[in-house]
Amino acid sequence: MSRLVKKSRSSIRRYLSDPVNYGQKHKKNSGRKRKVTSRDERNVIRTASNSPKNLNEIKAELGLEVCKQTVHNVIKRSGVIIRQKMMKVAKLSDRHKEKRMDFVMVNLATKWENILFSDEKKWNLDGPDGNR
Repeated sequence: MSRLVKKSRSSIRRYLSDPVNYGQKHKKNSGRKRKVTSRDERNVIRTASNSPKNLNEIKAELGLEVCKQTVHNVIKRSGVIIRQKMMKVAKLSDRHKEKRMDFVMVNLATKWENILFSDEKKWNLDGPDGNR
């Protein structure tokens, strides 16, 4: 029979022993249990997003008892975060430092609380009757 249908003998035996459940997927709980819970995974993703922390720092902050590769796998599996090295930024040159010091010396006596910057709102701290 196995030669006729071109299937192995064990496949035919499994079908004949239980034709109703033949070909069904394995149990849901097959395989190794996850080391981190879904809550831990969310916390790892939240901590790693927009953060310069490395894998060991994330692991230590959350108090996870897993290796750093597991933390890396969680981040990679999320598909949301792409980890990459931070770009190097040029240091301030001596000319920049001099210009900053010149600005400080010129504006040393400036009362900055009286200056309204363009991205701020002007708040009226006095009440309707003029009292604070």
